[in-house]
Amino acid sequence: MNYTVYTKQKCTYCDKVKELLRDVQPPPIWVDCTKYLNDATKPLFLQFIQDTANIAQPYKTFPMVFCNGRFVGGFTETKVFHEQQFITNTDF
Repeated sequence: MNYTVYTKQKCTYCDKVKELLRDVQPPPIWVDCTKYLNDATKPLFLQFIQDTANIAQPYKTFPMVFCNGRFVGGFTETKVFHEQQFITNTDF
């Protein structure tokens, strides 16, 4: 499974998802979004995530996790998803 994870600095749940996915192969792609969260670029970044995730409402919490190009959610959703994939050993 191929994970892409959008994170930001000083984010407890981002640290938790990094720990959760540390042994995943291939290694996740980690994108530090801190520089995109200033007043000028934040709306564009959130719109990009909303469009990429194909969700109706903006997703504003971190981390933002995708697996094989599909939006999983934040840490809690990723933990459940990861455990289910580990148990069933199926691809997303």
